[in-house]
Amino acid sequence: MKKNSLVSTFYLLLSIYPCLGFGLAFMLESSSFAMGRGNDCMDEMKAALSEKMAKGIKPKQAYISVIKMYEKKGCAEEVKSLLTEMISCGMNPGVSIYNSVLNAYVQLGDGDKAEAFLATMIGIDAHPNLKSYNSVINAYSNGNLPDKAEAFLATMIGIDAHPDITSYNAVLSAYAKAGPPDKAEAFLATMIGIDAHPDITSYNVVLSAYVKAGLPDKAEAFLVTMIGIDAHPNLESYNLVIDAYERAGRTDKAQAIRHDSHFLLNMNLR
Repeated sequence: MKKNSLVSTFYLLLSIYPCLGFGLAFMLESSSFAMGRGNDCMDEMKAALSEKMAKGIKPKQAYISVIKMYEKKGCAEEVKSLLTEMISCGMNPGVSIYNSVLNAYVQLGDGDKAEAFLATMIGIDAHPNLKSYNSVINAYSNGNLPDKAEAFLATMIGIDAHPDITSYNAVLSAYAKAGPPDKAEAFLATMIGIDAHPDITSYNVVLSAYVKAGLPDKAEAFLVTMIGIDAHPNLESYNLVIDAYERAGRTDKAQAIRHDSHFLLNMNLR
């Protein structure tokens, strides 16, 4: 749909839904509005919103649909602007739409802005849920800031936000991504020490960190530790170690572990 057509559609919609006023007009006719990742997000979003409403989709559903589409592209500022427009029109967006802004910051790896927006949610009583808090950790993780992810987890504990295993694993993944892998293993030890109940995902995250670092022997040693403490390694656990040895060109070791994994996993299934 061309710009002239979009603008005409906007004025038609405005005559039906006066509350759409300033914000949508600004989006449709001002390139200076575009922020975050540039004009591409805004151009696509305004076209999608206009088309959906021209088809008779109710305004709230049109906004929600477009917001959900573009949170995945990291169009955080634009998504936040659509949220503001919804509120100015008297629509109740619900916590899932606030979380869409946080999820967009996750895509950008911008933990600071995610945390600031969460603070805004708390301030206006938008009822952030556990997903809201975990999104901030994931944003720091994607920004390769594991220390900030862990600090925010500590904040969650301090304000009784009740972090779950997903929260802890998100911090663990942050350390695994940023490296070195021994920091991920150290955080796993912390989880064990405070009875955070690490699951098989937790252990496999540490294994993946050793694989990523090209340290197959340490990956195997950690697998042996898992077996020794009854952490119940699964097929993925063994495959991670096999992959580490194959990447290192040590196919004999990979084949030996492949043989052992078949035997041990079959024993566990009995």
